Formats: sequence, C-alpha cells, structure tokens
Amino acid sequence: AALGGVFGFVFGAGGALLEGEDLEDAAKEGVKDGAFGAIAGVAESQVAKRFGSSIVRSNFVVGVVFFSVSALWDVEQWATHHKTAVELRQALAQEAAGAAGGIAGGIAA
Repeated sequence: AALGGVFGFVFGAGGALLEGEDLEDAAKEGVKDGAFGAIAGVAESQVAKRFGSSIVRSNFVVGVVFFSVSALWDVEQWATHHKTAVELRQALAQEAAGAAGGIAGGIAA
C-alpha cells in the first residue's frame, strides 16, 4: 500500500508538472493520486485476504476505489468553487466511464 501511494504521488505530481501545472496544483494531483494508490493497495490486499486472490475481484476493487477517490476529490473541488456544477457532472461521468471500462477490460482480459 505504501509503495502504491509513493508511485501514485510521483506519477501524479510528475504528470501534472509535465502538463505545465504550477507547483501547488502538481502537489495536489500528487496527493490525490498517492491516496488512490495507497487506498487501492489496502483494499486489494484486504479483499485478497478475505476472499482469495482473483484478478477479477482485484480489478473490480481498484475500479471502485478509483471512482470513489476521484469523486470525493471532484466534489471537494466543486464545494470550494474550483469547479462549476457542469464541470463536476462531466468529471463524474468521465470517471464512472473510466472505472467501468477498466473493470470490464480487466474482466475480458
């Protein structure tokens, strides 16, 4: 879980910096992606402990965690007036589609 958090932070912040974001926004992206990596790692290991190791279950858990963390982040951005209601709805729809696509793709593979 810790390693997932570290990788998430490094790739999230690094990607934001490469896209030209300022340092503060890049740090926020790193925190969001680091939280996703850490939470996904913990959730994945707990599901494997309880129900056994399965790629389908693991993929499903990671997809749910991805959508949950992203949705919470977007709602926070909306509540602090960094996003409009329209942008919030668009972001939630994109994240739901991404999570569903990732889960379905993992199951199909």
